[in-house]
Amino acid sequence: MSCLLMKEIEKHINPELKEKIFDDLSNILDENYSYHNLDHTKRVISAAVDIGSNYDLSEKDWRCLLTACLLHDYGFIESHVEHEKISAKLSSQILPKYGFSETDIQIINSLIIVTKLEEKPKNLLESIIRDSDLEYLGSEDFIKISPLLKKEWINCKVVKSDSEFYKIQYEFILNHSFYTDFMIKNSINQKKVNIDYAKSMI
Repeated sequence: MSCLLMKEIEKHINPELKEKIFDDLSNILDENYSYHNLDHTKRVISAAVDIGSNYDLSEKDWRCLLTACLLHDYGFIESHVEHEKISAKLSSQILPKYGFSETDIQIINSLIIVTKLEEKPKNLLESIIRDSDLEYLGSEDFIKISPLLKKEWINCKVVKSDSEFYKIQYEFILNHSFYTDFMIKNSINQKKVNIDYAKSMI
């Protein structure tokens, strides 16, 4: 995708809201979050633009989708435990100040909540954000990103050791499936490489 097209689509994100969230993720977020941080949020927004541009999305769709991407891990400023619910709570508090209607906030919060691994997407926008959040599983950057998540999980006591992390990671990527046709088609080869890598780390 051209930089021009990406910039055009990203105009659907309120610039003042974007500045606030980026500032908070830069200045408030605990340093233990080596994966769930501003870089991850930016990557998810970029992935959503890349995936969503293959579908016929309305202006409202883009606004809700990209705003949800911006806020989907914002709850980490309070806790990594149930961070999706915290993100939705903070979304409900913040978005009215930026002109979002109650209907739009409900859509945005449903998109945030569906990034919880136990949830299943029920429509296209939910499928796009879910795939955007885990896009790295089908990316060449998997090997680079994996250690960041491992470090975070150890620091936050999600796992006790490298070996425990690598076992969980392998099982996860092995059983993971993308939801959009675009990601299914475009990640298949690289994902096989990443699965082999994850297995080799056990």
